[in-house]
This record gives sequence, C-alpha cells and structure tokens, in this order.
Amino acid sequence: MDKLKHYTEDKVFKPLELVQAYFHDETYNFTPMHTHNFYELNIVISGDGTHHMNTSSCRITTGDVFIMPPGISHGYTFDSKKYSIFHLLFNKDFFKKHEAYLNNLNGYQILFNIDPLIRKQKNGMNNFLHINIKENYNLMRIFNELGLLERQETGNIEQEKEHLALYVIAKICDMMEEEKTTYNGSNRYLFDLLKSVEYIHSNYGEKIELQTLYTISCMSRSSYIRYFKQLFDCPPIDYIQDYRLRQARSMLKHTNSSLTTIANSCGFCDSAHFSRLFKEKYQISPSKYKNTLKQNT
Repeated sequence: MDKLKHYTEDKVFKPLELVQAYFHDETYNFTPMHTHNFYELNIVISGDGTHHMNTSSCRITTGDVFIMPPGISHGYTFDSKKYSIFHLLFNKDFFKKHEAYLNNLNGYQILFNIDPLIRKQKNGMNNFLHINIKENYNLMRIFNELGLLERQETGNIEQEKEHLALYVIAKICDMMEEEKTTYNGSNRYLFDLLKSVEYIHSNYGEKIELQTLYTISCMSRSSYIRYFKQLFDCPPIDYIQDYRLRQARSMLKHTNSSLTTIANSCGFCDSAHFSRLFKEKYQISPSKYKNTLKQNT
C-alpha cells in the first residue's frame, strides 16, 4: 500500500473558495489511503466496492451517501473499473459561515457527526443513507452543474457553488429524516437510538438525564443501555463525557474563551472538573494544550 497522503485546505482550495466538487471515475480500481483536514460528502453514483477507514471497512454500492470528516485515513477498492463517486468538499469556513442554518437542519447531526463516528469504529457497518440515483434526477442535475462550475473561469462561480452545496446538504438531510421513519433494516432500534444521540449533540452544554434519552428513543432503560453499548462500545454517560471533551478541545483550538467559559459551555461542573477530565483523556492539561497550539501557529 502506498504511503499515506495528507491533503490540506491550503493545497486543495483556492483563495476564498468554500466548496469544491468533482466526479471521481478513474480507470483504476484502487484509491490510495489518504487523509484531509476538511469535510467531504460522497455519493456513489455507480459501482460496488469497499470503503476503508483507519482499521475498519464497509461495503459500498450505488446510491450510498456518507461523510468523511477531517483526520480519518480512508481509501477505496472497487469490484470493477466501472464506477463513479461524486465528491463535495467543504472548507471549514463554509461551516462557520452557515453554522446556524446547518445546525437547524433535521438529519444534519446524524449525517455529519454521528454516522462517521459509528462507521469509523464499527467494522462492516453499512452507511445509514442510501438513495435511488435514477429517481433523483434533480439531485443529479445539481451534481453535474457543480462539476461544470469547477471548470468555469468567469462569473459568480463561488457564490453559485456555495448556494448549490447548501441545497444538496438540505436535500440529503431531508432524505436522512425520511430514512429514519421508514428504516426496515435488521437493526430496527438504530434510528430510534440515534434520536437520543442527536439530542446529546444539541444539548451537551446542559444537564442530560438518562431517563430523557431512553424516553426519546421509546425504549426501556435496560434496552436503551444495551443497544447503546452495542453501537458505541460504551455506556451513554461515557459517550456524553467524551463528546463534551471533544467540543471543549475544539473551543480551545478555535476560540479565546477562558477555561471557565468553556467548562460551562460544554456541560462540566466547573473548570477544575473539566481540567481533570481533559488531562485524563488527552494526557495534557487544557491550559498547556492551548499554549501548545499558540506556539505552533
């Protein structure tokens, strides 16, 4: 296997470019493992194969939709040379600019945050969303239009790409919500459980009661805990703490907020409690972590 390649925003995106789109239909059937520091939305237009992520993998087929978040090494092997994947790449500034809009989309948390986390750690886990490519003519038209815009050199290209990308995300999030109500897979509990995970992601800064979570999922307490452990390999309370710490680390990296403000914003009792848990998880105190970030900029 080739040496892992890493793609960064400054090497991929042009100045002021928030969105990039292209069809990947190479003449070879292996895409080397690589990683990047931006989000990528993938739709399998045709072909069957395997998507590899870190040490896990899952089968992919025509119509599969999935997100690749920053920092996860991944690559593809295909069963034949006849395949096509549509890729939509997002600069981090895209999410900053449209944060309020995106966070209000039903299905957004599952698509961009929860699904990638599960696929990364669950070997063989299928993608949550599968669409009928032949029936979604309008979506295919948008994909083709985005691809054409990449080759244009004049006009309001970046604004048009940004507008179309928002439409694509909203449409796919609608499909994710529809999938939640019609899911008939072998794990019937899956989307009921994910309702509670969406709640965690939206309310991590507040006190979260276990009873609220299993009520949202329409399960008994014992069933909820059992299914949660099966899906995430940890109990709900550990997942909540880990998610809060990841959000806190993001705030340390991207804001100048004090430790007290970050602790309060992320649902910790106080800054001392937050600092202790942060050091246990990352083997560095939050203050030293922030100082290290400053030294590296």
